Amino acid sequence: MIAADLAERDPNAARHPGGSDLIDYRTWRTPRLRGDAVARVRSLESAAVPGDSRLSESVARNLHKLMAYKDEYEVARLHRSEAFQAAIKEQFGDESTITYKLHPPTARKLGLTKKIGLGRSGDIAFAGLARMKGLRGKAIDPFGRSAHRTLERELIDEYRTVIDDLLAGLNQHNVDTAVEIAELPDMIRGYEQIKERNVEAYRAKLAELTSARG
Repeated sequence: MIAADLAERDPNAARHPGGSDLIDYRTWRTPRLRGDAVARVRSLESAAVPGDSRLSESVARNLHKLMAYKDEYEVARLHRSEAFQAAIKEQFGDESTITYKLHPPTARKLGLTKKIGLGRSGDIAFAGLARMKGLRGKAIDPFGRSAHRTLERELIDEYRTVIDDLLAGLNQHNVDTAVEIAELPDMIRGYEQIKERNVEAYRAKLAELTSARG
């Protein structure tokens, strides 16, 4: 059930759409912030274009995508998840062992061109990183000041500003373009240099559509 439906049927539940994913990702505040944003979009959308929920649906999906970026903590959490462990056992058997092939940005900056293979030590490292997710975005986050992580946080704020601008003049005549703009974060795929190139394409398309919308 999307956030827009929750906003109409249960005001309390609307504050936590997609809650389990984002709680695992960060803290209880993250899904609440997203839920509040989507509920506001749905309220203003209902007034401007009654019967049309496409914009709030797009915002629910794409704000979630931007907020749940795959940083070091999230990669560690996913590798430590029960779903990942179960998938490994199902495919390779209960006696299988895992070697993680990693090539972190810090290693590349030190001139290491090959991936690092970690076995049991990888499990230990991932377990520690997963528990550190509360540091994400804070001043003491050891990874948070990198250009890539800074960019990912900027994209969240930019998107919320874009949505506010769309809502300010939303009507029957421009709602199609508004929905197209709200869907643009789906262009942002991949990691590091690939993702950065996609961000450039995303921002160029955003500027084009925003200019056309007037």
